[in-house]
Amino acid sequence: MEQNGRRKFEQGVQDVLVPWVVPGSRQKDGPERVYQRYYHLFREGELPALFQSVGGCAIEQVGYDRDNWYAVAIKENNVVR
Repeated sequence: MEQNGRRKFEQGVQDVLVPWVVPGSRQKDGPERVYQRYYHLFREGELPALFQSVGGCAIEQVGYDRDNWYAVAIKENNVVR
């Protein structure tokens, strides 16, 4: 997994909890509301393989941004399974 982002995740761990600050939650002189949310870190090639295993879509783009892999896919028309 890539390690050049701002977060430093433990090597080899794909399922992590990351802090999420509720937008606008800071009250006057009070703390922000922060929750831990689940985050799956994809390995290179893992996400496109998931799309291919499901079928019915074409992958338009695959990239790496903000500490994780992403894929842009479009639904294929008239797919018979």
